[in-house]
Amino acid sequence: MIENGDELKKLYDYRKNRTKLHLDDKILLSWNSMMIAALSMLFRVSRNEKYLKTAAHAQRFIENKMCDGVQLYTSWRDRKRSENCFLDDYAYYITALIELYNTTLDSSYLEKAERFCDEAVRRFGDKNHGGFYLSESNHTGLFMNPKEVYDGAIPSGNSVMAYNFVRLYQLTKNEKYHELAEKQIAFLSSQAIDYPAGHCMFLIAKMTYENPPKHITVVLNNDSDSEKIKRSIPFFANISVVKESQEYPVLNGKTTYYICKNHACLPPTNVLY
Repeated sequence: MIENGDELKKLYDYRKNRTKLHLDDKILLSWNSMMIAALSMLFRVSRNEKYLKTAAHAQRFIENKMCDGVQLYTSWRDRKRSENCFLDDYAYYITALIELYNTTLDSSYLEKAERFCDEAVRRFGDKNHGGFYLSESNHTGLFMNPKEVYDGAIPSGNSVMAYNFVRLYQLTKNEKYHELAEKQIAFLSSQAIDYPAGHCMFLIAKMTYENPPKHITVVLNNDSDSEKIKRSIPFFANISVVKESQEYPVLNGKTTYYICKNHACLPPTNVLY
């Protein structure tokens, strides 16, 4: 251990003359999207507002700096964004938007998730053989355009897209996502059959598809009830907020919940359980 101040100064001066190591300080859309999803889920567990505020702030940064309409950009550095995007950027960002919706019940997040999902299908989907390419066919500099399906340190874009299709179908009941989910699950099943442990995210998507979480339709009696509802929703559920109608009347003059689980619907209730 060096205790002499002069020796420390000599060492410091010497290090200043050396070539500095490169600092990779790019802001990556895909990694930030994973963090947004994680923070959104963490808020539902902890109810600590700082996690939701951080997630929402990061999403606004992506929307303002790394997005142009439905065009996403992979990275941001020195006030400049990259010129390209990949499947993972779209897949993870869609998941981030879905999780923000699940936490806030703000329908704008769900609407954005649908728009970016449709764009991902258009840009990267293989209509003939199923699955999704890593890059757009006219933007890859590689001699081949791979379809990444293995879930390693991070999930593959193909597995995350399967999850996105499943959740969007369960949340919107749009048959388009039902068809996409079935096709993507069939495509990945053929890839995962020999080594399921290497496709964990896909297995989560498949499990969620075959064993959906409870679906809760919330009919608000007063708009002021919305904040209370957000703080009482389960961690994992498909939740829709609708206006009172003939199909979904309000019970006892109070906010009413229509809960379906295990492929059966329960009588309406004023208590969320």
